[in-house]
Amino acid sequence: MQAHEKFSLGFWQYLTFAQLQEGELLRCAAEWKELSMNVAYSFWYDPQHCREEQMLALLDSCLQNGLQLIVVHSKLHWNELRKAGAEAYEEGAKQIIARFGQHPACFGFMVGDEPDARNWEDAKLAVKLVQRNTEKVAFVNFNPPWFGEEFEKKMGFRGEEYARKLESFIAETGLKVLCYDFYGGMCTHRRTYQINAHFRNLAIMRAVAAKAGIPCWNSGLCIGHWDFRLPHKDDLRWMLATSVAHGIRGVLWFELYQNRDPAVAFRENWEGAPYDPFGEKTRTWYDLRDIQREFCLKYGDAFSHLEWEEVHHYGCPYGGHYYYFDGCDPHVARFTARFGTDATLARFRDRRTGELVYMVVNNSQEQKDGFTIGFSAPYAHCGTSRWLNPGGSFLVRLKKEENE
Repeated sequence: MQAHEKFSLGFWQYLTFAQLQEGELLRCAAEWKELSMNVAYSFWYDPQHCREEQMLALLDSCLQNGLQLIVVHSKLHWNELRKAGAEAYEEGAKQIIARFGQHPACFGFMVGDEPDARNWEDAKLAVKLVQRNTEKVAFVNFNPPWFGEEFEKKMGFRGEEYARKLESFIAETGLKVLCYDFYGGMCTHRRTYQINAHFRNLAIMRAVAAKAGIPCWNSGLCIGHWDFRLPHKDDLRWMLATSVAHGIRGVLWFELYQNRDPAVAFRENWEGAPYDPFGEKTRTWYDLRDIQREFCLKYGDAFSHLEWEEVHHYGCPYGGHYYYFDGCDPHVARFTARFGTDATLARFRDRRTGELVYMVVNNSQEQKDGFTIGFSAPYAHCGTSRWLNPGGSFLVRLKKEENE
């Protein structure tokens, strides 16, 4: 199994190597490991202000701590392609790949973020040029889908066309991971609308990735800004579990390090990133550590081997997903919540054994509840009841009784 095919927990960040504090480069990978990360964004590398030894030291440290690194290099961004031209860009890409891409901790190379009408074609060409020179991942983060005049103005096509445009992008470039960001579930206004969009986007983007046979990742929020509240532990748990239950194969948290330029860090309402502008750990760091540690201890590498099949929503069916009723799934005989709290019921299949695995998620961001799931023969003995925190989850693996 290649690195990008495994279930991934990682993060975004925009610090440069030049902004690091003394000793930070040497200790950061160990702290990322403590957060249960297995994929990391490198610090931004500009050859005019950084040294190759810094990137290589970070790669070495990631290898020692069991992480894969997405190399962020200014000369690989599609802006460089537009400035230098395709031939010079590809030659530079070959040199960067030769220098860093052979390292066993190298996951891939960042090419750009949120391509739109201004640079959609540049992004496609940049991915194609990088990808044809390496087996590692040419990484792009995409905008989420939405619908209306604002999307059409930004992207140059209607929101209803986005899935088809992404399919073409993947087919033309060989993109290996489809990643997007959307933080509407953390909005302080129009919350029901935004939560519905969270689940709708999961369905749209998962379907695009599945059609292409590649993993779908998304971004979770770990910093308060604009209309997005500062997520607490229940929110972080909710973003992770609802994403996984809808077929997402990797979650990158935005943003791990808050900007350290005082003119930027305190200009608006950005606050509470896991690392604050002074490089100190915040409450969010410990909340993120706790929920990812819990997730990894409960599930291990299970989701690297589980193939998503279907999902139903108990209570309110968000984002166009099917409403749960007893009998809608061939093996689930009944499903209830003690206080009627909304929930996700997702079905996976283990590629190694063929066994069915069900995931239950508490869809509430505020309410605890007790959930009961029962199965029909020959799996009736697999039924269980569990209390879950907001965003909490559990798995049930269907196994026949040994005496059957």
